[in-house]
Amino acid sequence: MCILNCFPAEISDKKPDSWFSIGIHPWYIENREKADAGLQTVEKALSHPLCMAAGEAGLDKISQVPWELQEEIFVRHAKLAENHNKPLIIHCVKAYSELLGLRKELKAEQVWIFHGFNSSYEMAQQLIQQGCMLSFGNLLWKEGSKARAVIKRVEPRQWFLETDDEDISIESVYKKAADLTGKTVNDLRVIMQENCKRVFQKELA
Repeated sequence: MCILNCFPAEISDKKPDSWFSIGIHPWYIENREKADAGLQTVEKALSHPLCMAAGEAGLDKISQVPWELQEEIFVRHAKLAENHNKPLIIHCVKAYSELLGLRKELKAEQVWIFHGFNSSYEMAQQLIQQGCMLSFGNLLWKEGSKARAVIKRVEPRQWFLETDDEDISIESVYKKAADLTGKTVNDLRVIMQENCKRVFQKELA
């Protein structure tokens, strides 16, 4: 299943013709006024039949955007995801504990997918216990990465595979994940198909 990550302005300018997610990435929150307008587009787009998820949205401690504004915009994404019964794709840099706390505080029920997951196994377990899923991509090639260690220990039904915007093929990601987990590529394809049906109510394609 290929889900294209879109920004609000992209959806405003064209009609989507493939599965997509939509959100305001924490790097690109300019100010509250522009975020308000973007979130109106997000809310409208979440009703589109090809829209599979809200996001990317999230928290990033490296971003220059004020933390309070990041948090406000993220919470609004999370509430929209709940209102529209859609998963939320999350960008997280050094803010896993904060996001976990917000999930509990908001009593969120929709699946939160932590894209580019790169934290500890203990954090992975906490997130999974709270109804979240993980997604792995290019960090599987990085020796010593937390992502590489975690994927070996977490059941595949708790994660997805991604290319993000890296110059890698999804086939190569499957192959690397298979090598690290001891599964076959076909095994992983079957499990990812089941994950997509469960989380997005769509067949993998």
